[in-house]
Amino acid sequence: MAAQAGELVLITWLLRPLDRLPLKSAALAEAGRKSVEGMLRLQAPRLRAHDTAIQRGDKHGCTHSHTVAPLADVSRALQAAALAAPSGRGGGAWHIPGKLHIVRIGSTREDLERVAGYLSRDPDCRFDLPEDHPDCLQAHEQELARKRSGARSPRLTWFKLPRDW
Repeated sequence: MAAQAGELVLITWLLRPLDRLPLKSAALAEAGRKSVEGMLRLQAPRLRAHDTAIQRGDKHGCTHSHTVAPLADVSRALQAAALAAPSGRGGGAWHIPGKLHIVRIGSTREDLERVAGYLSRDPDCRFDLPEDHPDCLQAHEQELARKRSGARSPRLTWFKLPRDW
């Protein structure tokens, strides 16, 4: 995406109302996708490409999405917020306080690989805690119970790329 569109941004969209839904459920996947796509229609009306992942936990402490998109494709207001703030890890700015955060992604291979890894990890951020942390152990127990029940984990990531890329 960076090779085709230039500088990229990471848009974090907090989805607190979806915390009531089980993380790995079809209901959350559908509601999350609708919310993210609605936000993107407003905040990135010229969007040609994006890669999105829904996750729960982490520093946000709630259900949230991360969307990678070309800086040039987001609204002028979002561009201004991203350009005025520090870029990279720990940077960015809240465009809608407590709801939408944007940060420019560095252009090095390491920066792009870090973001790709972040988007492709398990959506339950409790797995990122130390292995002996009670919340991590609970996440493992819940995942084992889900697998034993035969329940499938729906797709919580998706992307859009133009055919000519």
